[in-house]
Amino acid sequence: MLFCLGQVLDPAQALLPVGLDHRAQRAERDLVGPVTAAVALAALGQEASGLEQGEVLADGGPGDQRAFWTADCDVSADRARFGFAAAPVDLEVDVTTEPGKLVRMTVTSGFPFWEGSTWEWELGPATRAESGTGVLFRHYGFGDGYAEADLGHTAQTWALVLDRLAKYVESGTSQPFFPEAP
Repeated sequence: MLFCLGQVLDPAQALLPVGLDHRAQRAERDLVGPVTAAVALAALGQEASGLEQGEVLADGGPGDQRAFWTADCDVSADRARFGFAAAPVDLEVDVTTEPGKLVRMTVTSGFPFWEGSTWEWELGPATRAESGTGVLFRHYGFGDGYAEADLGHTAQTWALVLDRLAKYVESGTSQPFFPEAP
């Protein structure tokens, strides 16, 4: 699944594990693979420079993940907690970074089948835009038995979160996909 400023470039691949085509997916219904997506972000203003350093994704500072993912989160250099109004548990993760290159979060507790899974925000040059920062997103390592339908929902949700990230970097306006509880 590839995004460029929030626009799906290859929707036919949206729910497929990397490296498999639709015929292989139909033949291997019980296979649960990684969720992979990319977004190209225009290098605009202060938020974009923070993105290029990984600050928007990793440090809990101004313009952090509250701006585009969930309003209920605490992110530090090595740990993070993500809360969701409709979820009975929070996601707790270990955070590792390679400044300017990669933010990796590994789930230590939270949603069923997510414990031990990892998601990554890999930063680099935009490959589908003339300038800006590209973000290659991956989520992998789900527990055995994670249903294919749930993987599809997870992929769709991450795609919408990446769209919010692109809009946040472009406009500077915070609009988390999961807002604060009323």
